[in-house]
Amino acid sequence: MEVMKVAAIAAALCLLFMPMILAEDIFSNNLNSIEEITNAGGIVSGSDSFVPGVDGSAINLIDSSSVAFNIPIEENRGTIEFWVKPGFEIKDLPRFSTAGLGEISDFPGLDTFGFWVYKSEYGPVIVLEIKDDEGNYRQAWSKVTGFKASQWHHIALVWNCNNEKIKKNYAQVYIDGVSGSKQKGICSSINFSNKKITLGTNGFYAGRTKSFDKLSIYNNIRSSGEIKKDYKNFKPV
Repeated sequence: MEVMKVAAIAAALCLLFMPMILAEDIFSNNLNSIEEITNAGGIVSGSDSFVPGVDGSAINLIDSSSVAFNIPIEENRGTIEFWVKPGFEIKDLPRFSTAGLGEISDFPGLDTFGFWVYKSEYGPVIVLEIKDDEGNYRQAWSKVTGFKASQWHHIALVWNCNNEKIKKNYAQVYIDGVSGSKQKGICSSINFSNKKITLGTNGFYAGRTKSFDKLSIYNNIRSSGEIKKDYKNFKPV
């Protein structure tokens, strides 16, 4: 009888905490092969190949090619992490050049995210732009110190949106475990028009050839320590 009681309590605790566990990592794909991508419902558009990545193989997307997944991304808060290796030297590009990295929903429409590389007047940066349901948009930037064609870089995009207190809303970009400035007062009213995430390009900034590896999506805000650990776990030697 006592054993049955213990088992029942253990089962109840599992049910209690299971939503918390499942709520953390809602999607991950190593992008190791076409089979792995398509088995997860992914669609590859354009020309692709597979190259050595940070953990096995990685998909190489040529020019404006892309890979997309339809998944239940949370508008209110979340984190997207992936590894990218550019097929170009950003320092050699003309000033104000861009290279699309990806989007959520159909950027640059309403209720969308877009993220890209930008060679600004202040130097190269990764940009996360969030456009709300009224067409208002704000951007979070993170400066890139060494975005080279020969190197893999870990990117993390973090957002906290739809809070009644506008100052609580923010977006932030991490590169190789280091965060850019937190852009506050952003995304106070957003509801994704669809739940698609695309890597490789977005609807406004054309892609350039680049490789992607280890896509992970969370419906919570990963801490700076967790993001840095994710970077260090697969940091190329």
